Amino acid sequence: MLRFLILFTVFGALSCATQTPSDPPAPAPPPELTGSWIVTHLGEQEVIEGSQCQLEFHADGKLSGNASVNRVAGSFTLEGDALTFSPLATTKRMGPVPLMKQEQALLDALARTARAARHDDTLTLLDTDGRALLSARTSD
Repeated sequence: MLRFLILFTVFGALSCATQTPSDPPAPAPPPELTGSWIVTHLGEQEVIEGSQCQLEFHADGKLSGNASVNRVAGSFTLEGDALTFSPLATTKRMGPVPLMKQEQALLDALARTARAARHDDTLTLLDTDGRALLSARTSD
């Protein structure tokens, strides 16, 4: 009996030692936000025709895209309709003044975003007062 108890204890300790704890997977955002979006409006202002203003929400909570001249990357958190972005990284290219102003407006809109709403193929990012900061249409 003593031998059985010793073997049971040793094997139990070894099996615990070989197991590695793993972090639970990050929750995926609702599928209605995941995908590629072409920005159409910043506030009430239409984006400059032909400009490369696009955002991609990835299932792993990452954000990438083109802010007009520069690439943008970061992460986001969506809980219900509450949407927040991490501090975003951008490349540092210069471009025509109108596109640089549009890019800054896009980055400001993302920084001020508090909520997201989707209706059919349109995504709207809203501030804390419910004002539209950015509108986009799906490119999928």
